[in-house]
Amino acid sequence: MTEVFHWSRSWNGIEKHYHEVLHLLEGVLLYVFRGLAKRCKDEIATVRAIYPSEEFLLAQEGKEVRLNFAEARKLLREEGPPEFANVRDDEDMSTAQEKALGALIRKKYNTDFYVLDKFPISSLLFYATPGSENPEAANAYDFSMRG
Repeated sequence: MTEVFHWSRSWNGIEKHYHEVLHLLEGVLLYVFRGLAKRCKDEIATVRAIYPSEEFLLAQEGKEVRLNFAEARKLLREEGPPEFANVRDDEDMSTAQEKALGALIRKKYNTDFYVLDKFPISSLLFYATPGSENPEAANAYDFSMRG
């Protein structure tokens, strides 16, 4: 088992806005997670008895957490560990920063699942699409579980 699961995806041919896909995939993932928690309680308890872990928290419906990259960086600077007080908005996050952000989001929003949006274009691969409002922020998002 892993402590962290991270999934990135790129899409072409979107009708109006890339958030169409973000909302669709977020809804599918939340449906799966909530369904597992509801229908597989005994199995989850068995696994957690063998591999102790904290309960996987999900936000209440309608209160899902979506942050843009700059908001996440600000949260790390203001409320995170001291070593992240000077993180920059134009650099990608390290694994340690992602884990710290996951812990902050769990504490602040009572959820382990969240979406990060609008990554700096300079930190992504060549095929990332620049945002129409801000070409320095990519039309890119990540779904994160515990950072």
